[in-house]
Amino acid sequence: AIRMKFGARGLHEVRAKLSPERREQMRSLPSQSGWCEYDLYLDVLESAVERFYGGDLFGAFDLSRAAKQIDAKRMFHETGIFDSPRALVSQLRSIRNHYLDGGRLESRLVSPSLLRITVSGLPTTSEAAAWDLAGGVAGLLEASGAIHVELVELEIMSRSCVLSLRFEANAPAQGVM
Repeated sequence: AIRMKFGARGLHEVRAKLSPERREQMRSLPSQSGWCEYDLYLDVLESAVERFYGGDLFGAFDLSRAAKQIDAKRMFHETGIFDSPRALVSQLRSIRNHYLDGGRLESRLVSPSLLRITVSGLPTTSEAAAWDLAGGVAGLLEASGAIHVELVELEIMSRSCVLSLRFEANAPAQGVM
């Protein structure tokens, strides 16, 4: 997502902000790997937020939103998870386990267009992790056909968060007879 939004130079600038150990970890990843140690991911995310968003944690939301759209299309598109926003909401717990390996996620549709999620057991106390999670869910909702996805609440506690996203389900195209 960093390369897509800010180009190769942007990715180089983010790498330059990392510690020498983290740069080496990043350099050793396979070029198309979607997987890395979460602490490395978070360090890269925080560096990008500092560099391109002036430290505003909304940048973590923005980058994660774009990254999860890419992931959904590349890795999970054929699973049926993204057939509709309702199908995605029913699968959020398993997606949480897939991305963050643990913790607890409770989700419910407060109304047909308002999703509320409570997450406990975030792997870190970094606020960027909560913004990343919110952006990730927003990106996954968009990949499932939701439109006008908007973060309306993000309350961050030590290792947990509560977030609400408003969205509209994109109406399926009408066939012509």
